[in-house]
Amino acid sequence: MTLNFETLKATLVLYGLNAVFAILLLILGWYASGIAQRFVSRVLAATHRVDALVTVFLSSLARYAVLAVVGIAVLQLFGIQTASLVAVLGATSPAIGLALQGRYRTLPPA
Repeated sequence: MTLNFETLKATLVLYGLNAVFAILLLILGWYASGIAQRFVSRVLAATHRVDALVTVFLSSLARYAVLAVVGIAVLQLFGIQTASLVAVLGATSPAIGLALQGRYRTLPPA
């Protein structure tokens, strides 16, 4: 069995560049998620109509939404098919919304 060094070198260069691009994308995505979190937090804090706990929840939700998109982009960069992963993430959103729907009802007076 002979080893073709030219093919090996080309493969290592291709995957090495993908790894470098993935690391850069992760760094930029981490930075962008922090910006999104601070933006949502500032906008909701400026209204004075939103509870502080809801502000923290929505700002964290914005951060993790950006990180999920970046994670899917990194997986796509390496050639992993992410259509089923996107479908699962899309299906969990209504499930979480329906689960939280009856959670915050007011209690009857004691």
